Amino acid sequence: MKKGLDSIAVHEAGHAVAHILTGIPFKYVTILEDKEKDEHGVLSLGHVMYDKPKTKEEWEKYSILDPGEFDIFFKDDFIKLSGFVAELLYKGRASYKGSKGDFRHWAGTSLNKLPEKLSSKYQSFLLEYTFNVLNDKTTWSNIVAVTLALIDNDTLSYEEVCDVIKKDLKNPVLKMAVKKYGL
Repeated sequence: MKKGLDSIAVHEAGHAVAHILTGIPFKYVTILEDKEKDEHGVLSLGHVMYDKPKTKEEWEKYSILDPGEFDIFFKDDFIKLSGFVAELLYKGRASYKGSKGDFRHWAGTSLNKLPEKLSSKYQSFLLEYTFNVLNDKTTWSNIVAVTLALIDNDTLSYEEVCDVIKKDLKNPVLKMAVKKYGL
């Protein structure tokens, strides 16, 4: 197994499971390296391809300070942070390198629209919330199952991720793989 592939798979599985939890579908999740840099100049080692990604102009139409639109930002921010938090739970330490693009997108959509004092409180709350959701035994089991499927297949569709999550974690093959990869 390529060194570091497990961390990339955990990171991307975190995003994929967060999509499932928020009810926001995606096209696919992959641990394959991108050939081109994203709009922030970051070369991604893996990614989740949104089903209907919002453009910067579309994000400008929404206001995080509008209670009727807050959930749009919250769900998206939760998804963005889930890769970082999944890696943190897996490694026991933060890895900002693999989350550069996630943090830049987060800052460009919701954080820059909040007053500074509220922004720092929102960041703290969202990180703590995301940590607690992903650290839940069932959610973490889902992340592990998707991680192992990504290591085996490189890329999974939304439907395939849903199928992986539906499988029983008591499966002896899955248990053996969990032990093998140390997840």
